[in-house]
Amino acid sequence: MPKPEIYTGVYSTSFAFGILWTVCLIHLAGIGQGIFPEFTSVFRPFDLIPWGIGFVCVSIGLLILLFPLWHCRQQLRTVYAITDRRVIILDDYFTSYPPESLTTIRCREQKDGTGDVIFTRTEWEDAVGHTTMCDIGFHGIPHAETVETLLKSIALQCDAQKSGLARA
Repeated sequence: MPKPEIYTGVYSTSFAFGILWTVCLIHLAGIGQGIFPEFTSVFRPFDLIPWGIGFVCVSIGLLILLFPLWHCRQQLRTVYAITDRRVIILDDYFTSYPPESLTTIRCREQKDGTGDVIFTRTEWEDAVGHTTMCDIGFHGIPHAETVETLLKSIALQCDAQKSGLARA
């Protein structure tokens, strides 16, 4: 299971910016429009434009503010498992990778031992024709180097079994 607290430093700037953005825009909206704008007998639709722009800007600020919380929630709902026959990622979907698909095992480790272990890459082409590469692996896990060693040993066992079957 990933450790969501390792992303705290990464998202703390975003979270602080989201708070500042939202508070400033709410304050500016209150100054620009007054807390309770006076309604006249003549309806002027253009008076609603600043409110619409303010609503959009405050919504953006709230999204910036809530993104770190959403990411933390996603990390808490993700489970990683390694067996002798497959590697499993369970988040919103159940994804299983056989040892044959462990093609490029590499580790990106932080100083505290946490990090990412990437074991395969996938690519797809969008509607415009741009190719996008995505690293698939265990993200934000403790003891990343140990997990990398374990995955490499599973991949080597699979290769040894294949070569043994090929000789027989």
